[in-house]
Amino acid sequence: MSGAEPCTVAIDPRGVARLTLNADAAGRVSLGPERVRALAAAVEELAQEGPRALVLASSSAEFCRGLDLAAVTADTARTAEIEDACRRFTAVLLRLRTIPAAVVALVDGPTIGGGVGLVAVADIVVATPRATFRLPELSLGLTPALVTEVARRRLRPATLLDWSLRGDPIDAATAHTAGLVDRLVQGDALSRVDTSVLKYILRCEPQALAALKAELSLGDRLDRRLTLAADRLVASLRDPALCRALAGLVAGEAPPWFGSLGGVR
Repeated sequence: MSGAEPCTVAIDPRGVARLTLNADAAGRVSLGPERVRALAAAVEELAQEGPRALVLASSSAEFCRGLDLAAVTADTARTAEIEDACRRFTAVLLRLRTIPAAVVALVDGPTIGGGVGLVAVADIVVATPRATFRLPELSLGLTPALVTEVARRRLRPATLLDWSLRGDPIDAATAHTAGLVDRLVQGDALSRVDTSVLKYILRCEPQALAALKAELSLGDRLDRRLTLAADRLVASLRDPALCRALAGLVAGEAPPWFGSLGGVR
């Protein structure tokens, strides 16, 4: 990734941290190894700082497009580097879910795959009508295992299956009704809602908030479930046949598992 840093962090005197995913030169916010390393380092840094609130946003018209297929299938891609990125992203999801601060996601554009996972771990999700949510992993020969593990507290299993089978963008209103989005606002109101949400978060006693988050997560064994999901993802990405199919998909070729209906793929 060239140009801007993959992500930036700022903390104001009130204890409000802002973690911004920065787009690359083409305006994309994908989860390649470089961004995942930077994201993991930023989240760990914030966890040590102990903010009262953590706002997760994007600098781009898209929130996050998920796994960087081009990076995964590039001739220069190293298996160890890809696997390391999977493990680090797993740690990011767990840390965001368990950090004592209230995590607020501001979503104002397309969100795909792992990006949906970043949204699902937030305590409060604010989205505009421009936001869409998509789980295309099944059509890529993968399962959205990491995403479903963190999204199941917000979405019913039947909903996760339906969205995964369809693979199409889900609009913000549907996501709001389903429970992935907490507040649906007009785009020009996003900053005002951000302020109003932070206002009541900053009224909460920090240790009481941390205790409530811990109680709500008690017994969910998310760390174990995410580790197993990461193992499955890593195993899939070790499959040479799958990697070749993904490389073909990046090049515009339909993968071999694409069936046809009426002779049209």
